[in-house]
Amino acid sequence: MKFKNISGEIYLSYQFLKELGISERTIEKWSAKSGSVIKDGKYCFIKYSAVPKQTKSKLPSESELLAMLASDKKDSLVNDVADKLKYAQINKCAQYRVYYRDTYFLSSEDALKCAMKRAVWERLMEIYKESHSASYNGGLKKGALEMLYSAYNNLYKGQYSSKHAFLRTINTCKSAGFDSIIIDKRKLSSGNNQKYNELHALFVGGVLSIGKAYGAPEILSQIMPMCAKANIGVPSLSWVKTFIKNHSRHNEYSSRYGSDKTGKTMPYATMQPALHADKQWQVDGWNLPFYFKNEFGRLDKLTLIAIKDAYSRKIVGYSISRSENRISIMEAFDDAISNTGCLPFEIVVDNHSFNKTKEAESFINEITKIGVHWTVTENPQYKSIAERGFKKLGENYCKRHYGYIGQGIKTREKNGRSSDELIQQYATKAGKILSENEIILIGVSVVNEFNNTVSNGFNASPNHLYDQSEKPVRFEIDLYERLRILTKRAEHKISRGQINIVIAGKKYEYQVNAETFDKYNGKKVAVRYATPELIYLFDIKTDKSIGSVKQKSKIHGALADQTEHDLQKLAQNKGRTKGITTQSIKQTENIVAKALEINPDALEIMHYHTTPKDTMKEAEINAEVKYQAEKRGVDFSRLTTVPKTTEITNPVYLNKKQTRKDLSPFSPASHQISIIEPDYIDNE
Repeated sequence: MKFKNISGEIYLSYQFLKELGISERTIEKWSAKSGSVIKDGKYCFIKYSAVPKQTKSKLPSESELLAMLASDKKDSLVNDVADKLKYAQINKCAQYRVYYRDTYFLSSEDALKCAMKRAVWERLMEIYKESHSASYNGGLKKGALEMLYSAYNNLYKGQYSSKHAFLRTINTCKSAGFDSIIIDKRKLSSGNNQKYNELHALFVGGVLSIGKAYGAPEILSQIMPMCAKANIGVPSLSWVKTFIKNHSRHNEYSSRYGSDKTGKTMPYATMQPALHADKQWQVDGWNLPFYFKNEFGRLDKLTLIAIKDAYSRKIVGYSISRSENRISIMEAFDDAISNTGCLPFEIVVDNHSFNKTKEAESFINEITKIGVHWTVTENPQYKSIAERGFKKLGENYCKRHYGYIGQGIKTREKNGRSSDELIQQYATKAGKILSENEIILIGVSVVNEFNNTVSNGFNASPNHLYDQSEKPVRFEIDLYERLRILTKRAEHKISRGQINIVIAGKKYEYQVNAETFDKYNGKKVAVRYATPELIYLFDIKTDKSIGSVKQKSKIHGALADQTEHDLQKLAQNKGRTKGITTQSIKQTENIVAKALEINPDALEIMHYHTTPKDTMKEAEINAEVKYQAEKRGVDFSRLTTVPKTTEITNPVYLNKKQTRKDLSPFSPASHQISIIEPDYIDNE
């Protein structure tokens, strides 16, 4: 420190005087006067009045030095307040971020800015109050406003042109609250400054959850009569769009788009592939990207059902047919078991209709007895190896073959589809269209090439990886077990001496002999078959063989590797997903509850206006409609119509429990019935 003020006297440090060129010997002569020197720590100071006049002419005046000291003190106070505001801005903003995001529909970035400003103003108003003698009415201490103004400008430069403008903002904050100075309501206004509440949210959310996936204009048109009935203002189209963007909760999204699409928006657990071969097989189907003409002259595609080993990525078995049905899937399993001589510890499949067939039930039952785990999942992470492998098959292998048409019209990739001219040639020009057998041959070639090629990220081909891997948990399958597993078993009734079986949409008929007719006609028997040409009949109770019948002639992510930590992570992910769903439902229930507080008839209004028109009632009140209908042969005396109810399916918006309770003519379940004593009646 160069100089300081002590009891109104200015003292200069020795170091300050030495910097001005004054020798230490001269300074000591000045200090000979009694009381002119003080010591502060390791520094010595001499009284300004002890300095000779000739030397003083080289120094700032005493008044200038006092002013400099006052300025340094002011800067120190300003920096101290600025540090307090900066601390609040960084460390106290988190508690306000969600409030501004959800209340004013702000983006995450804008909500954070508002939260930080709110934290600063909270601390500033505390300091402002402390700067008064006793309270806001006690008067502001001298210099306090300028100190706060300067400190605030350190954080938000140029926001206020003067300390008077800053004071007006402080007064606004005192009278109207923090949001009045933090939120620019003009930016949030839709043009008419309409205040929208939970009633608007209820009406929009209800229509939003209808499975027809209405757009914003249609939603607005549907809620307009609801708003009129509820005596509230109609929001603008932009407000509806903003609401949809910011408030499409999980349960509304599920009702609107279905659980399959909703699942793709939820958090997912990352799965590590199996550590050994035959621990897990993944099954999926894929349309081969080639056209052929079927017997009806229409363009068609063949489907590849592939079974992939999750460790080596090898396609261990597959089938190629016209559709992904129970026959083609079972043929793929037959091929896989035949090629490997085993079944894996786990088989992962998607939620395909195959799982609901009797053949699948028999197959799953048999392999479960052996110890195989059958996992049905809609989580793409479980079957990522199978699904990603198909894209690689198309891009790296199918693309080189004649007739390749690309990934399909829905692909977003620039190079995902062949040119229209080339596709036109493959699909229409005589002599240029592939035959069904040619495409089967291409499929066989592609699978073989894939299994024998080293892919990026691997040091060996799928075939080599599979052959070299240990196989600690697979189940060896002998010929007898293979026949028992793959021979399809189902129950069918013998009616009028024959059995009818529908396979992949095609009806097959089998006529039994006289002995079987006499004993089993009108009864169910167990049926097994490898191909539709020949079926085997068994007694349904004893499973004893009855005989065989020919077709009538006619036109025709691995469980074995999971640790407790893995299971815990899966449980956490399941809980997180369940928590999002529960939270979403709670938010919607909260809106419904608040809307009902505002208008108890809100749900009835919404249900009435989301119920399809009753044309019967319309004809009763509209003579022109009735006349035109009768003119065209409609007999109203015999006409019956389907009962019309609201198309809203979300149970939260239906509020079924409350509706039943409100409409019930009986006492509530919690009602207590009292027993009145006879004496009490007599006394009365």
